[in-house]
Amino acid sequence: MKKISFFLFLSTFCLFGQENKNALVWFDSVVSQKNLDINFSHKYINKFRSVRDYHQFLLENKFYNSSITYDDQNYYNIPIKYDINEDIIIAKIGSKSTSQSIILIKAKIQSFTINNFISFHNIKGNFYEKIYQSKKGILLKKYHKKRSKVPIKGIFFDKFKEDNSFYLLINNMIHKIEKKKDWQKLFPKKKKEIIKFYQNNKWVLKKSKLGFNLALSKIILQ
Repeated sequence: MKKISFFLFLSTFCLFGQENKNALVWFDSVVSQKNLDINFSHKYINKFRSVRDYHQFLLENKFYNSSITYDDQNYYNIPIKYDINEDIIIAKIGSKSTSQSIILIKAKIQSFTINNFISFHNIKGNFYEKIYQSKKGILLKKYHKKRSKVPIKGIFFDKFKEDNSFYLLINNMIHKIEKKKDWQKLFPKKKKEIIKFYQNNKWVLKKSKLGFNLALSKIILQ
């Protein structure tokens, strides 16, 4: 009985592996250069010369095997990386010997997950991470990096530094929230609660904007 169970497990595992392999092949055929609009250049060329780890990508400057919903189809183990400075997704397609990096058509990307733990959604043409969601609204995090020029031995390099921001999606409208007045404008009936929260949680705001906005969202959006 154990042998049969193991055989079934192995067969399922092999089948899953084959499906993943087929998904990669299928994805390559869907986004391959010959299927892209010839009026646009989708081949990715890195135009920046960044300083060591101060690059424009999410996490590390490398491709992560990720899941992606592209053109209403789900794909897994797709090598991609996220340029958060320009808000674009770069995928590696083809075989190891003939692989190339291309920019995926943004409008066709519904969602994707980087490194199996950070999920993004295409909302009104931009990629956001959903931090908190209720019936009243959704707290969104927009990843971004500011670019500056740094001279090193007479040569200027690009240095990218994280500059993330937070938004609220309410009634299909996106609102940026930077200050107390942004919350008060959206929720005038809860003005006293917002003022009190800001007074009691100044230290949280200084330590973590994410923690602060998440905690306030759980109060205001409940």
